[in-house]
Amino acid sequence: MLFIERHGLIPLPSGNDNIAHAHVLRTHHPDAYARAAALVEPMDYVVGRLTGRVTATQSTVFGQLVCDNRTWGATDYDDELVAATGLDPAKLAPLVPMNGVVGEVRASVAAELGVAAGTPVLPGTIDSITSAVGAGALEPTSGAVIIGTTSVMVSHIPEHRGDITAGLLAVPSPLPGMYYAMAENGLGGRAFEWAQRLFGFAGPDDALAAAADVPAGSDGMQFLPWLLGSI
Repeated sequence: MLFIERHGLIPLPSGNDNIAHAHVLRTHHPDAYARAAALVEPMDYVVGRLTGRVTATQSTVFGQLVCDNRTWGATDYDDELVAATGLDPAKLAPLVPMNGVVGEVRASVAAELGVAAGTPVLPGTIDSITSAVGAGALEPTSGAVIIGTTSVMVSHIPEHRGDITAGLLAVPSPLPGMYYAMAENGLGGRAFEWAQRLFGFAGPDDALAAAADVPAGSDGMQFLPWLLGSI
């Protein structure tokens, strides 16, 4: 209940999550683990390369299950959650505000990228939050469907509220006081790739051409895209 009450998600039974990845790295690649300053998500790695500061936010560490998300804007880890995950606190990057300035683009990086040195750098965020903002799903009365490798229905709500049994999660969003609400629908584009291979199509164009001849509704056939199991 600790994870559900404070964070909103639990360690996945499949082991396909950030916590398991960290334990695998520590157990099977101890040298690499020892050299790592911190275990961070790709967006935090990019920010670190740009600014020279290794940081994370309440939003970007969502997959590590180490923040009490009942309070929006937390910049401290929850000691009990960290202990429950078994993660090493020394490998957790310092938390910074989700919508504050982390630092500036370093001169060496600016020259390599062709951008102005000293440009302010804000924290990155989860890809689907960025998509929700881009689609205008910024309040409870609006929503969007994001289909990439997975398929997710998204919106924003002003409170930490979800239902893990239904795959409904609330992730702290950089939008002040708001939580990114997501309904995980399993695989999206990857399910299409799987079906394409299963039925022997040479590529996506062939599969789509065949699908065009099928009546709308597919005669009632349904496909549940839980190829990796449910959360």
